[in-house]
Amino acid sequence: MREHQDFSRLEKSQLVETMTAHQQDVWNYAYFITGKQDWADEITQEVFLKAWKALHLFRQESSLSTWLFTITRNVSHDYRRKYLDKRIGLETTTLRYIEASPSAENDFFKNNDKKTICKLVGMLPSSFQDVFVLDAKYEWSMEEIAHILQISIGTVKSRLHRARRKLSKLLMSEGIQVTAKGLDY
Repeated sequence: MREHQDFSRLEKSQLVETMTAHQQDVWNYAYFITGKQDWADEITQEVFLKAWKALHLFRQESSLSTWLFTITRNVSHDYRRKYLDKRIGLETTTLRYIEASPSAENDFFKNNDKKTICKLVGMLPSSFQDVFVLDAKYEWSMEEIAHILQISIGTVKSRLHRARRKLSKLLMSEGIQVTAKGLDY
């Protein structure tokens, strides 16, 4: 779904179809950032409303999904800044975003306690969480992650490496074995 498409002549039904295809990924990303299902629901609606209103501004320098993730990240962080008590982590939530994706991180997550892992990922700095989730779950390229987060590719690589290293240490402190099949690269 990362192909460039011409959205200048989309009919409403085509736009609804295109956005429906991205709805679950947008919801999952919003949920991961905020840790709240009701917020993810509201954010998803807001993202698609903003996208609908700003479709004429979409320059197609990236794919539609990259653009939607950028909007999702910004709206989610706005929600978190406004409403989320930073003392509340993700420890009471479960990972709903892990699906059948062939990455080493997802294989690792599927074989370990999701609640613990979610709590530990939630303990990472938000800049590390962003790159880690976009890489591990969505398997975005470094270029796409850089575009979504509006940072350089070098910064993406550095944050991802540091996120993996920090998460490995956190996992080991919880007694979860980290192997080459998991987070060590």
